[in-house]
Amino acid sequence: MYAKWEVVELTLAEDKRSYTVTKLLSGAGEQVVIPSHHEGLPVAAIGDAVFRGKTDLVSVEIPDTIKRIGAYAFSDCTALTSITMPHSVEKTGTGAFEGCTALASVRFSERFETLGVRTFAGCTALSEVTLPNSLTKIGGSAFLDCVGLTSITLPRYLEEIGPRAFGGCTGLETIDIPDFVTKIEEYAFENCEKLSVVTIGEKTTLWSLGTGAFSGTAVQNLTLPKKMGALYGGAFSGMKKLQSLTFSGAELIGRSIMEETPITTLTFTGKVEEFQAMHEKNADWYLNSLGNVTHVICSDGTFLIPFAE
Repeated sequence: MYAKWEVVELTLAEDKRSYTVTKLLSGAGEQVVIPSHHEGLPVAAIGDAVFRGKTDLVSVEIPDTIKRIGAYAFSDCTALTSITMPHSVEKTGTGAFEGCTALASVRFSERFETLGVRTFAGCTALSEVTLPNSLTKIGGSAFLDCVGLTSITLPRYLEEIGPRAFGGCTGLETIDIPDFVTKIEEYAFENCEKLSVVTIGEKTTLWSLGTGAFSGTAVQNLTLPKKMGALYGGAFSGMKKLQSLTFSGAELIGRSIMEETPITTLTFTGKVEEFQAMHEKNADWYLNSLGNVTHVICSDGTFLIPFAE
C-alpha cells in the first residue's frame, strides 16, 4: 500500500504501523518537505536511493518522526548545502549523503548511534560536523575524501573508528582519540597529509590498531596505551615522518609494523627483560617488523637489537 503526498510517495510498512518515503515524484523542486504523519501514522523512514542524483535539491526538511535514512538516500545531490538531523534519527544507511559536493555542514541529534559506511564519502565541501556523544561507531569510509574537513571533535562515547573512516581528509590537522575507543581499523586516517598531532589519553581503552591506521599522515610523535591487545601487520607502515614511537607492546603484533618509517630508535615503557620476553613470544614480528630500528630504549637501559649492523 502506498500514498502520494505532494512530491513524495509514502509506502505503508509491513507492520502497518508507519510509512516510509519510497519515491520522489515529478514536480519536486529545490526544496522538499517530508511529512511527519499520514492518515494518523508516522513517517518513520526514508528509503534507499529516494533522492539519489536529484542535482537541483537545495534543502530538505526531515520531520522528527524519521528514525532511519536509507542507503544512498541523498547521494549525488550536488546542490544540497546543509542537513540537520532531528532527534528521532538513529542511523544512516550506506552512502546516505555520498557525493553531496556542496554539503558544508551537518548537525546530528543526541540520539544518533551509528554512522553508516560511506555516509559522507566525497563530500568535498564539508567543513562543519557536529557529532553527538550518543554516537558509538563511525562506519568505514564515512568521511572518505572530505578534503574540506579541517577539524572534528570525536564523541566522548565513541567505541569504533571504521576502515578508512577519515581516509583522504587532507585538511585534517589534529585528532583526539576519545577514551572509550577500543578499535581503530585499517587505514582509518590514511593520507590525511596535514594530520600532525594524534592524542591518545592516559585513560584510553584502545585495544587494537589496524594496518596503516595513520599511513601517509604528518604525525611525528606517537604514544600508544600501556596495554594493547593487537598491533596488526603494518600498523605504522607509511608513516614517513614518524620520529618517535612509545609503546608497551601488545598481545598480538603483526609483521612489518614499522615498514616505510624513518625511526631508528624505539621507546619501550617496560624493562629490557620484558622486551626480550616479548621477542621470544613473538619472534616473527621481531625479525620482520622493526624496519630501520636499531635501538630500543627501555625503562632500565638501551637495548641493541641483535641483528643490527
